[in-house]
Amino acid sequence: MVDDELNVLPLTSFSQTLRSLKPGMQSEAAEGASAGLPPGLPPDAAEALAEKKKRTEELEALKRDFQETPPAGPLVNLCLSVDQAKAVLAFVDCLAAQASGKKDAANCAAADTRGNGLSALTHLGQVAHQTFALTAARGRGKSAALGLAVAAAVAYDYTNIFVSAPSPENVKTLFEFVVKGLTALGLKEHLDFSVSREDPGLAAAAHASHSSGVSSSENNSSRGGASRLITGVEVHRSHKQKVTFVSPHEREGLGHADLLVIDEAASIPLPIVKSLFGPYVVLLSSTIHGYEGTGRALSLKLIQDLKQNKLSSLSNNPKGGFLARTLKQLTLTTPIRYSVGDGVEAWLHDLLCLDATDPPKLSDAALPPASKCDLYLVDRDALFSFHEASEAFLHNLLSLFVSSHYKNSPNDLMLMADAPAHLLFALLPPVDERTATVPDIYCAVQVEILLCKSRTLQ
Repeated sequence: MVDDELNVLPLTSFSQTLRSLKPGMQSEAAEGASAGLPPGLPPDAAEALAEKKKRTEELEALKRDFQETPPAGPLVNLCLSVDQAKAVLAFVDCLAAQASGKKDAANCAAADTRGNGLSALTHLGQVAHQTFALTAARGRGKSAALGLAVAAAVAYDYTNIFVSAPSPENVKTLFEFVVKGLTALGLKEHLDFSVSREDPGLAAAAHASHSSGVSSSENNSSRGGASRLITGVEVHRSHKQKVTFVSPHEREGLGHADLLVIDEAASIPLPIVKSLFGPYVVLLSSTIHGYEGTGRALSLKLIQDLKQNKLSSLSNNPKGGFLARTLKQLTLTTPIRYSVGDGVEAWLHDLLCLDATDPPKLSDAALPPASKCDLYLVDRDALFSFHEASEAFLHNLLSLFVSSHYKNSPNDLMLMADAPAHLLFALLPPVDERTATVPDIYCAVQVEILLCKSRTLQ
């Protein structure tokens, strides 16, 4: 935007840095043009664009290298970042190794003169007890990578594939990419495979009722199929293969599993995640930033146990007992929703407190008795005043909520800020008004005041 004298108005901070191209900068502009970059870019922007171009070329080279290598080629062709493509290739290698191991085990069993198949079971056990842990921040494509891995498992003739997550809504993207992957591999829906869909509310209620023991048969009415979630895929091209969603509490059918995929594993209680492990390959993922779970339980406890071979699986071990699992870690760092270093992503993280994932640390002072603590009604105008102390208190509050309960979302932050019927309470230790430190939060409660329509209920 310019004024009547054609002067650029500094409406943004970026416009204040605009400058004319001086003669001494023409050589730099020529170099940038030769590299395919627009002229006159600031050094940091030019560097970012050059790095983006480099990653794009690397991804295209990777796609060309595997173009004639099914099933990896068609699946890698669907990837949008080098990180994602390398993760899919790692999954494909693991799945191919287990598929090959099963064939070798069958051959060993057929050739075993003793007739007990011990060498076959040993060989298969070494291959099957593998765990892949995929961690990434939001928007890096980990769920899509898992979906493509499931499509690869179908290509390698895996029969029973189970997908688990805290809720069917968490695996929406995963199943979408299962279908995309199967389509890329030449399979056609309705002809080679069929898709099972459920209403989001009914699917969540069904799996919630399974864990609570409450029937949800009265909620079987359809609400329309426009936004129905995929909860299963059945392939019947050469033989029957099934990809089925199971609640973390549903472990009965896992005895016949060939592959288990756990999305958002850090949002599931750690003992339940461990109970899902068995004599099959396990692919699991977790968000390390954001409301989907902090990822701390996964990275600090589960992965640590796997590294130290503390987590084993009961299997057909010829020597009896348990077989230790092996661990491979993968991390996706390249964003897909945004460019690398995009200020919008950093702004959203700060605005929505998406980086408030670590539980707040309490001070070194001894915990006072409950009788000495006070329950405060939080002034929300002060809480969202953008004061430095208020921001610290807000982040501690959100960290406590996020680390305690999975179902937090940005909508909760909005309700916390200005919903008239919502109140915030915080249990604090004795506060010394002479100090300038932010007090610890021992407990926090977000309350919604419900108005009773019936006088008899009042």
